[in-house]
Amino acid sequence: MSLTYEVAVPKGNWPSFGQMNAALQQRGYPLRVLLQGDQKLDDPMQEFDGFLSFHVEFMGESQEMEVYCQPYGPKFPDHRITEDTNEHLEQIGSEFRVKDGDHNMNVGFGPSIPQKYFAPYCLLMGTLVRDFGGYGYEGQGPSFGRMDWAQELLDDAESIIEYERKLADNAAAKEREDADAALVAQTSAQEAAKQKKGFPLWRTLAVIVVMLLLAEFVDKNIYNFTGTGA
Repeated sequence: MSLTYEVAVPKGNWPSFGQMNAALQQRGYPLRVLLQGDQKLDDPMQEFDGFLSFHVEFMGESQEMEVYCQPYGPKFPDHRITEDTNEHLEQIGSEFRVKDGDHNMNVGFGPSIPQKYFAPYCLLMGTLVRDFGGYGYEGQGPSFGRMDWAQELLDDAESIIEYERKLADNAAAKEREDADAALVAQTSAQEAAKQKKGFPLWRTLAVIVVMLLLAEFVDKNIYNFTGTGA
C-alpha cells in the first residue's frame, strides 16, 4: 500500500523548475530537480511522462520519484478534481478549500521507503508550503496544515541529510585508514623481501676478494716470522 501526500498551491504561485531549484539552493539543501526531454528551466515544474518520470539529484545521486503535478479543475484526467479534494479536506477536519486553477502536487511511496529516498519528498513538499504558499495534506490520514505541517517534513529531511553526511564521512575515513594500512603492509613486505635476498652479488664477490687478500697477508706474515709457509 502506498502512502500519498498532496500540496495545494494557489493559482499563480506554482514554481518553475528554475524557481524550485533556486529555493532549494537558497536553503542549502542538497537537492535539485532535473529536466527531462525537452523541459526547460522556465517551464512549470511537473513530471515528464507518467510514472516515475519526475527526476531529482539528491546528495549527488539521481533518483526517480512518484510525483504528479496538475491543476485543480472539474475534469479528470486533465485536472485534480476540485470537488473531490474539498470533500476529502472536509472529511479529515480541514477548513481549507482548493479552487479551480490552483495547482496540485501528489506524491506516493511505500511505507518502508529508505530514508534517503524519503528526504527529497519532504524537501519538495515543505518547500512548496514554505516558499510558495502551499497547503499540505495526507491522502489517507488526518494530517494537514501549513508551516507546522511543512516544518515537520523539513526537520525530518534535515535529520536524514545530517545522518547521511556522517555515514559518508565515516566511510571516507575508513577508506583512508584501509589505504594507509595497505601502504604500511606493502612497505613492510618490500623490506622483508629485500632482507631475504641478502647481499647483492657484487657485495658477495667483494667480501670473497677481501678474505683472499687477508689470507694471503696472514700467510706472508707467518712465513716472515717462521721462515716457513703456512
